[in-house]
Amino acid sequence: MRVGEFIAFCCAFSVVVTWVFNRTGQSLPLVMLLHVSINNFMSIVYADMFPSIATPALASRVTLLAGTTAAVLVLIATRGRLGYRPAGEP
Repeated sequence: MRVGEFIAFCCAFSVVVTWVFNRTGQSLPLVMLLHVSINNFMSIVYADMFPSIATPALASRVTLLAGTTAAVLVLIATRGRLGYRPAGEP
């Protein structure tokens, strides 16, 4: 079950990462910073901030819910374009 939740989170998180990449002028360092900040938050801070839901099973569900919510909001806000602008467009 957790493997499926992780795969679903990766799909949702890829939408957010694509949006950040497109909106920052294709800046790979900023995308890497986003990825590292999510990893560090989940590894270091999460259990201290949310001790009642710090079990691995609940953490994966919370991560999936947060990632899916962020992806849906980005898709709605950008109308599915994810911040992409063709080269000739200002």
